[in-house]
Amino acid sequence: MKKKIALPILIIVAVVLILVGYVSGVTKKGSFCIVDVIIDVTDMQAVVDSVDCIFVGTVTDTNTLIFDYDDLSEVDVKVVENIKGDLPLETTVYKYGGHFINGNEVEYRVSDESFTPIPEVGKQYIFFGFKQEDGKVMLSEYYGNIDYTGTEQMSEISRYVEIK
Repeated sequence: MKKKIALPILIIVAVVLILVGYVSGVTKKGSFCIVDVIIDVTDMQAVVDSVDCIFVGTVTDTNTLIFDYDDLSEVDVKVVENIKGDLPLETTVYKYGGHFINGNEVEYRVSDESFTPIPEVGKQYIFFGFKQEDGKVMLSEYYGNIDYTGTEQMSEISRYVEIK
């Protein structure tokens, strides 16, 4: 009698373990979307000319949860220095990509190698963005946020802003 009860329980446990393994594997998957751009992203002058604002900022908060209708993550930033454009000291910028409630991640890339991940809280970046008609600032997919490494890096980018 014990063998008759044990076998169905063993089968149920095995099925549950297989389902849990499948679901956890699915939630760790990610995907990316490759976007076409009309500029040469290796030409810094073209990059600087294409965006409306460039600034150094520290990320104070992020909301990377995205929904089917909205692939945008929100990034709250304390602006340290405006290089191009004029953003307020505290601002929210938006970036395509993030993660769904089930954990699946989505990244937008210019190519397999060229993309910037969602900014992390506490880190400082140089941001490149486009002002939208509704007032939002959308970060670029190709140079949206690059790690800030110091004043030499800013001098190089500022040089391209001043060339205009």
